[in-house]
Amino acid sequence: RDRLAPLRALPTRLLGINNRTLPTFSTPRDTTFMLRDKIPAERLVITESGIHTIDDVMAMRGHGVNAFLVGEAFMKAKDPGRRLMEMFN
Repeated sequence: RDRLAPLRALPTRLLGINNRTLPTFSTPRDTTFMLRDKIPAERLVITESGIHTIDDVMAMRGHGVNAFLVGEAFMKAKDPGRRLMEMFN
């Protein structure tokens, strides 16, 4: 059975992958890494949760991720604007 068939049938170009595991609230990046290769190239992939460092950003970009939903890293930062520049500049 093709469990990803519904993903390929979606009419939207954007597809978000939430890394948060709800029972534990952990955020393994492997969720995005595992699913990204199964998503058609014409989709824009947004990784959600678990992005804290420039290394996280670079790893995601290396797997073809197009955009990022970052929350906790900015909320905990003393200077969120500076943190943004550190992660994405």
